[in-house]
Amino acid sequence: MASDDQVILALGFAAICDIEIMKAKKRKIWQRKWLQRRTQLGCYENLMKELALEDSESYRRFLRMDVSTFEELVALVSPSIERNNTSMREAILAAERIVLTLRYLATGETQSSLSYQFRKAQNTISGIIPAVCSAIYHHLGSEIQVP
Repeated sequence: MASDDQVILALGFAAICDIEIMKAKKRKIWQRKWLQRRTQLGCYENLMKELALEDSESYRRFLRMDVSTFEELVALVSPSIERNNTSMREAILAAERIVLTLRYLATGETQSSLSYQFRKAQNTISGIIPAVCSAIYHHLGSEIQVP
């Protein structure tokens, strides 16, 4: 009959083996293919730049602010929300983070809907929106007036 120490040792060894097996499993998909094309086909890269250059009124309706106000907001908030590129992926630009958040606040669209429009994973968006809102409040909290 095995002693208690041997049973505990055997269970510990089994747990370690399970952990090693889980580490060895690779992800099947790191990022979906349609999300990988965001730099060529995403809303920020295409529509936003077109509106800024060609149709300032539509730009204002899209973001609920004009180009110069948006650029001021980006300059103010960017240092708080910028991320660094890594060897795994490029960081999402601060301006794009702000655009995504403004669209969410202006339209009330779901994060799931915005994920298709901006070609970002929904879990990424769910982290961006509160971070940008917090940064905006931190920098402009005393100036924000709620009706």
